[in-house]
Amino acid sequence: MPDDNARPHTADQSLVEVTKANRQVYFQGYQVSLPTTYADRSFYRTITDDAFLLTDPVTAEIVFSFPLPMFALNVRGRYVASYSIQGVGVAHPTKPWERKNAEYQTQFAQRQTDLPAVLGEPGR
Repeated sequence: MPDDNARPHTADQSLVEVTKANRQVYFQGYQVSLPTTYADRSFYRTITDDAFLLTDPVTAEIVFSFPLPMFALNVRGRYVASYSIQGVGVAHPTKPWERKNAEYQTQFAQRQTDLPAVLGEPGR
């Protein structure tokens, strides 16, 4: 039975600090790497039912995001390269990050064509 007095689901939000030595954020036990332009800054990390977001606490700009569930092609143990996440959005990326991201997004597009049911799309 639905609980009429239940509080609505809220997003999981916290303030995270990204350092030069530790340019990563954490999601469900995974370490997600970030571009070098994110070093020595703080961000609000928000996790909703359908997205992971990092926002600038001063400007409220969404600077990093990806849809949930997370699909990534470059996962080594618990480490995930952010450029390899399907649908990742990044403000102010580095040129090498952009280049690697373009390669992985091409791979996702190819896999979507070859194996649509694996990536959540019904077969054609």
